[in-house]
Amino acid sequence: MLHVASDGSHWQFVIGSDVNRDGLYLEVQDPDGGFAFEIFRSDRAKTTTFSAFQEDIPIEIVEAAVAYARPRFWTFED
Repeated sequence: MLHVASDGSHWQFVIGSDVNRDGLYLEVQDPDGGFAFEIFRSDRAKTTTFSAFQEDIPIEIVEAAVAYARPRFWTFED
């Protein structure tokens, strides 16, 4: 999924499963393809976390990622 920031930059959202960490992730790549941040849902711990790997990420990108992940990641099933 591609998200365009107000400055015209293109940010890529990649959703996937991580078997080793037992959960789902939404990885966000910056316009240069760098790993900007991740939202991770741990099925083991039943938590959802945010980890940033860069500084100065536009808040609208963070908000869009949370809005995209929330309905997919915030519900846990046993």
